[in-house]
Amino acid sequence: MCFSASADLAAGIVVSGVGVDALKRANTPRQLPLATLPLVFGVHQLVEAFVWWGLAGKVPAALGDRATWVYLAIAFLLPAWVPLAVRGVEPAGRRRLLMSSLAAVGVLVAGILLWAIIRGPISAAVDGHHIAYSVQIPMGITLAALYVLATCGT
Repeated sequence: MCFSASADLAAGIVVSGVGVDALKRANTPRQLPLATLPLVFGVHQLVEAFVWWGLAGKVPAALGDRATWVYLAIAFLLPAWVPLAVRGVEPAGRRRLLMSSLAAVGVLVAGILLWAIIRGPISAAVDGHHIAYSVQIPMGITLAALYVLATCGT
């Protein structure tokens, strides 16, 4: 969301509520990873509120730094999570094979991105009405394209 801590907080509460409802409506274990996505997005927004507060000095800096790390970790897990979740509900066939290929791409991208935040350094700074996150990512444009392919391609 990236408008303000209060916008992230409001969005996080609403989307987390949708996520809880989606989990209640999952009928099979295969549906759980996909049903979890709204809750993951809601938590992602709630975590970013703590990033805002950390940058504003409203929570201890260590908490804000940890929130930055968690926020990026969630974002960087999505290219693996999304195609695997969609693949889980896709019936056998050619489309499931395509989902498997996209999941492989996503796992590779997620691994590289997670390694980048583990290796560090990472930072966050308020830039107008959004937070600018900084991570040293190798092959940034290529990884961004593969990220979009894995998450949106499914």
